[in-house]
Amino acid sequence: MKRILALLSAVLMLAIICGCNVRDYPYKARYKKLGVPLADYYTTGGIHRSVWDIEAYNGNIYVSSGDYDKNKGPVTVKYYDTDKKEWVNDGSLPDEQIERFYVFEDKLYAAGCDPKDSWQLGNFYLTDGSGWKTERVLPGGIHNFDLILFDGKMFAGMGVNAGEFPVAISSDGKSFSQVPFMKDGAALSHTAGSIVRVYDFFTLNGELYAYLFTREGMTRGYDIYRYNGECFVYHSDLISQLEIKRNAYTHINQKVEFNGKQFIARGHLYCTSDMKTAESLEIKPNMEIVDLRVIDGTLYVLCNEKLNNKDKEEFRISVWYTNSGKKGSFKEMFFFDYENRALSFTYDEGIFYFGMGYGITATSDYETNGMVLSVKNKLE
Repeated sequence: MKRILALLSAVLMLAIICGCNVRDYPYKARYKKLGVPLADYYTTGGIHRSVWDIEAYNGNIYVSSGDYDKNKGPVTVKYYDTDKKEWVNDGSLPDEQIERFYVFEDKLYAAGCDPKDSWQLGNFYLTDGSGWKTERVLPGGIHNFDLILFDGKMFAGMGVNAGEFPVAISSDGKSFSQVPFMKDGAALSHTAGSIVRVYDFFTLNGELYAYLFTREGMTRGYDIYRYNGECFVYHSDLISQLEIKRNAYTHINQKVEFNGKQFIARGHLYCTSDMKTAESLEIKPNMEIVDLRVIDGTLYVLCNEKLNNKDKEEFRISVWYTNSGKKGSFKEMFFFDYENRALSFTYDEGIFYFGMGYGITATSDYETNGMVLSVKNKLE
C-alpha cells in the first residue's frame, strides 16, 4: 500500500513539475466568445448567418454560412487567425450557401449549394490559403451537397433536374460527367418537376455509397446506392429507417467511418456495418446529435439539449467521446450552457471551436446565429 501511495505521489509531482493538467471529465467548460464574423454582412440574425460547418486549416478556423432556400448569397468567407486572434475576410464565393468544408490533399474545399449563375453547371471551391478558386464544372449541378475523393477520383453529390443523374465524377478535378443510377437492371428516371438529390456520400470498408433523396408527386425515396466502379446500384432503403430531428441541423447528415462502422448523425445517432440496417446509439434522452469528428483515433460527438428554463431559451452544449463506438461506451468530456444551439465543431492545437445557429426550423432572427465559441480542452 505504501508503495502504491508513493507511486501516486510521484506521478502527481511529475505532473506538477511538467506543468501538465490532470483532466477530470466531465466538467463545466468556460467558453470564450470569438464573435459573429458575418454580422456585418448578414445584418440580421436569420438562419443564413448560422455556421453550418467550421473547419481548421493551416492555423485558421473557417466558417460557412448562407441559405439556399431564401437565396442569401453570394457567400462571404471569413476565417479566424489563431495567431493574431482576429477575423479575416477571405473573399466572396458566387453561391447562395456553403454547407460543408473538406480538406483534400492539403487544400481546403467548399461545396456550393446553389450557384448565383446559371444552373447548367454547379460549383465547388478550393484554396491553399492564398485565395479561393472557383471550379464551375459540375454538369447539371443545381446544388452541390457533398464532395469526396475515392479511389483516385472526385465525386460530387448534386441536386439535378429530372432526367439527370445526381452524381458527377472526375479523374482530374476539372472534367466531370454524370454517373448512372441503376435499380432492378434499369437506369433511374423521374417525371418533370421531381426532386432528385444526393445529399451524402459514405465510405465503409473500402466501398463508396450515396444517399439518394427523391420526391415525385407525393412519393418520397430515401435510398442508399453503392458504386460498383461504373455506376451506382441500389443497395438499401437504410435512410428511411432512421428517424430525424429536423430542427437539429439541416437537410444533410453528419457522418464518419470509425472502427469498421459508419456513424450517422441526424439529431439521433446511428451506426451501421453493412449500410442496410442500423443500430440506434442514444447517448442521453432528449439530446440532439449534430456533428461528428474523429481525432487521433477517438470519435467525438457534439450534442445539444434544450434546458427547461422559464426565463429564457437556453441549451446545454456537450462533447462526448468513445474509443470503441459501442453502445454505452460514450463518455461526456465537457459541457456549457448557451442561448443558442451549436451546429458544428472542429479542433485545433488543444482548442475546440463551435459554430452556433438555430438550424433550419428557426422562425425568427437570433442575434447569436453565427457566433463562434472556443473551449480549451483542459481544466484551468
